Amino acid sequence: MNKQVLRDQDARDRIANDLDTCLLVEAGAGSGKTASLVTRMVNLIREGRCTMKSLVAVTFTRKAAAEMKARFQLEMEKACQTETDGRRRERLARGLRDIELCFIGTIHSFCALLLRERPLEAGLEPGFAEMDELEDRLFNRRVWNDYLQEVRLRHPERLDSLREIDLEPQNLWYFYQALSLYPECEAYHVEVPFPDLTAVRERLDSLLDLAQRCLPSRPLTDRGYDDLQQILKRALQRREFLGLEDDRAFLKLLTLMDREPRITLNRWHSSEEAREVKREYELFRNRFIKPALKSWREYRHHHIVSFVSPAVSRGREMRLREQKLNYQDLLLLTADLLRNQPEVRKYFQRQYTHLLVDEFQDTDPLQAEIMFYLTGQDVRETDWRRLVPRPGSLFVVGDPKQSIYRFRRADIDTYNEVKTLLEKHGAVIRLTANFRSVKEIGTWNNLVFSQLFPAEANTFQAEFAELDTVRAAEAETAAGLRRITIPRISGHRRAQIVEEDAGRIAAWIDWAINGGIRLSRTPEELKAGLDERPRPCDFMILVRYKADLDVYARALEKMKLPYRVSGGGGLSGSDELKELIKLLRALLDLEDPVKLAAVLRGRFFGLSDDQLWRWRRLGGQFHINSEFPHGLGDGDREVFTWVFDTLRSFHNYIYELPFSVALKKIINKLGLIPATSVQEMGGLKTGYLLQALELVAAKERAGNTAPSFLADYLASLMDNGIEEDIDLDPGQRDEIRLMNLHKAKGLEAPVVFLAHPGRSVEMPPTVHIDRLSGRGYFVAQRIRGEFTREVLGQPVGWDDMAALEEEYLQAEEIRLLYVAATRARNLLIVSTYPEKSSLSPWAKLEPFLNGAGELEEIAVEDTPTDPAEDHWRGVQERRPVEPDTVKDACTGDTASSPFPPSVERFEPDREWLLQAGKDFFGPNSPETLATYSTRSIKSLAGAGRSRPRNQEPGKGTEWGQIIHLILEAAALDPDADLDILVTNVLEAEERDPAEKEEAMRLVKGVMGSPLWERMRKSRRRLAEVPFIVSELDAEGAETVTSGVIDLVFEEDEGWVIVDYKTDAVPDPQRLVELTEYYSPQVRLYRQYWETLTGTRVIEVGLYFVSADVWVTV
Repeated sequence: MNKQVLRDQDARDRIANDLDTCLLVEAGAGSGKTASLVTRMVNLIREGRCTMKSLVAVTFTRKAAAEMKARFQLEMEKACQTETDGRRRERLARGLRDIELCFIGTIHSFCALLLRERPLEAGLEPGFAEMDELEDRLFNRRVWNDYLQEVRLRHPERLDSLREIDLEPQNLWYFYQALSLYPECEAYHVEVPFPDLTAVRERLDSLLDLAQRCLPSRPLTDRGYDDLQQILKRALQRREFLGLEDDRAFLKLLTLMDREPRITLNRWHSSEEAREVKREYELFRNRFIKPALKSWREYRHHHIVSFVSPAVSRGREMRLREQKLNYQDLLLLTADLLRNQPEVRKYFQRQYTHLLVDEFQDTDPLQAEIMFYLTGQDVRETDWRRLVPRPGSLFVVGDPKQSIYRFRRADIDTYNEVKTLLEKHGAVIRLTANFRSVKEIGTWNNLVFSQLFPAEANTFQAEFAELDTVRAAEAETAAGLRRITIPRISGHRRAQIVEEDAGRIAAWIDWAINGGIRLSRTPEELKAGLDERPRPCDFMILVRYKADLDVYARALEKMKLPYRVSGGGGLSGSDELKELIKLLRALLDLEDPVKLAAVLRGRFFGLSDDQLWRWRRLGGQFHINSEFPHGLGDGDREVFTWVFDTLRSFHNYIYELPFSVALKKIINKLGLIPATSVQEMGGLKTGYLLQALELVAAKERAGNTAPSFLADYLASLMDNGIEEDIDLDPGQRDEIRLMNLHKAKGLEAPVVFLAHPGRSVEMPPTVHIDRLSGRGYFVAQRIRGEFTREVLGQPVGWDDMAALEEEYLQAEEIRLLYVAATRARNLLIVSTYPEKSSLSPWAKLEPFLNGAGELEEIAVEDTPTDPAEDHWRGVQERRPVEPDTVKDACTGDTASSPFPPSVERFEPDREWLLQAGKDFFGPNSPETLATYSTRSIKSLAGAGRSRPRNQEPGKGTEWGQIIHLILEAAALDPDADLDILVTNVLEAEERDPAEKEEAMRLVKGVMGSPLWERMRKSRRRLAEVPFIVSELDAEGAETVTSGVIDLVFEEDEGWVIVDYKTDAVPDPQRLVELTEYYSPQVRLYRQYWETLTGTRVIEVGLYFVSADVWVTV
């Protein structure tokens, strides 16, 4: 490329040659900013401004640091070979010999280096340990649990104060994590009085009186009540049965009513009444509910911060005591050391004379402070903003238009402050030439972002800077912009949108690779031997959020295309890893029979419920050292012998071998690698498993050898994901790259898809940091899902802070679009869903796609076949496992076989397998013939009695099952995302989505009841507990009685049994009739529970969900 054509050549020359001026370089996408930084590093050595030992280059990630090291060495070698001046050549040669003395790495690694060199002044021991993000999460969890335990034992009054505001400690885990992320900030909180609810009660009474007059006594249509009617019915029932006097119950009711309900006029006696009630409701919500809930959350906030802050301090103290530092500690301690120790600062300034920082737009604010302490002339000045860096000592490069990590402490305010300082004490220059994209893409990007970015930078946003593209696409090659238009999908269902999008993308890539397109190559690509034919690695698929990446992966696999997934949380979706962790938990806690039972019936051993029942009925214990009960059949004895021998060998591995070695032996003994590799996306899943194994081994090599810690670490890997994903062949890189947008920073590809136009989520802000005052404004929230939050407390004045933070977040969304749109070299393809563009994260780009051609839609043959035929064909096509393993398994070699010794060699042919699958559960199969009579608890309790006549139409037994399913899941996981849970249950049961609001209303009522609070605080709780009792009559005939208990939980005095009922309860008389009818059923539950478990039941009752009433029997 002829440098004379570059408009920014003067800026590039200044970067390379103006070595005595501090510079901040604002470099647009594809401008070669890292190459410019490396050029300056080479020239600093060439001109003798510094030595390798005094040169420091800081970049964003370890991967980027490794790439920079390689590039720096290559450029040093080139410079040394071509330099003609003797003195300069000698400096370069010496630099090459000493190149390992140059620090190139992340800011955290650099801080650790400084602290290890002067540990005593920092209050540390030289051998302190550095925790990665996963270790830090585990450490935080331990700190939180220890703190709660101490509070329970020594300060129970703190728990009482928390319960007075209707919260439990487990509600505040995420708030603790948020405060821990900003250790340098003071959490702002002020104490305010409890809200006065008198006027709110009076106004609600008035509203409910109006509602009582206007609401129909029963639904006027078969569609039931509308949203507003349901809310008001619920409130009326609350007032009638529970009253409105209790403050906390009243606030829960207000929370329930804080919605915008829809009305359906034909479900009211008159449209005038409907509109009047709606108008009064909206008035009540805006003037009374919202202010009351705001005051309630502000009242809570002070108490929440007061409860959580000691845990944050405790965590800091524990890390220092145990000499385990997280990333924030490294930065904070380094900044403190340099700020408060002038002699130490002077020492390091002499040692490190030149500091170069890449990707500065995503810097941590503490990093800026450290930069200026290391380069500032006055070593006694403690305010970094007043420091003047030594001439040429500081070089910073970044692109404020690509600042996208605010959620990781990146702060554009800090960038702007540093920019102002370097404008005053150095210079700010810009690189605008773009070597990445062809002109068609560059022109389009300039059009788009000249309108999305402001002409001049402001507090929230970087200014627009035109990209000066220098690449031209060759004739008849794929270049420019295309779009994918997804046709209308009923209900705008996200799952169908993403399936359609993924299928079109995968089919088109397959077509393109097989001769469908030609690509114009860059000089570097041509030098590497590439021609115009596209390869898999030429394609990159970007999604805004990591959810649904697996859909695109499956579509690519269906087309047999190689791919690599990054940032998709793959480990969290690994069923094999989940089962392995379940096994490790059981082996590390032998006294917990539930954990072992789960392993026995899991995928590794696969014992049937009948086998487990026979074992338990005969007196067997769920313990790997259990004695075998008398009367166990030979077949069961053989199976359990093999199972427990295997588990004992696993247990011995864990306590006799290093944990990583034990884990490998367990995986090998289970045959987990070959079993995983033959599944759908098997290579990727096996890669997750191997990567988790390697990460555990690395942690063990670092000195963390306790099996319990490493098992927790493995679980944390699964829960939180990892930074980089691998596949089975780490040497192969000719793969399609599939990732979420944040993973794509710094990457590029000839063809880039901006995929998934069916998911765009706007999350309200929950944190705002005021860097001038050092205050942090933190909202306490309960996280119920990836995108669902419940606000528990908010600081006074939060509305203003939230509005300010929202501007920062909206500005960052524009920058994310810029990052997405500037990854492509040749062809940028944007997926759209015009029927509802608001669903798409790329919506702001769509107005500029009018001139973009539609991407070719490639038809894919999809010949339907018999499922059994498909399965057999799949078995034949799968990759073979090791022959020796197959031989050992088939011949019964127990030394290596994963099967019991009784498994004989058998080679079924295809016809046998297909016929066996059809006949096994046929009408004449012995498996289907009953040898006993059956009865249920419901039929037994209702014998000879008639059910009370319905006075008000209900929704039937299927609706009752829906509510039971939701309540079961909520009881087992009280912090689950209720919105997602209800949606999933309704979809699974193929119910009308319009029923969601009513289901949410009913379930929230139960979850807001005193009974539910008792359940949450109980020792143990079980949901939907099935039981079967076999009894013989006088003639020896067997009768099996079965039942399912909806909810049972254990309190100090004994067990409580709950049976949910979803019957309509229009009035108190109906409640009495239903209670009388259902009481025998729950009494039988008590009888059988006490008989089967030998424990005491202290209370049984009926929970009438529609009336939100608990009745003891």
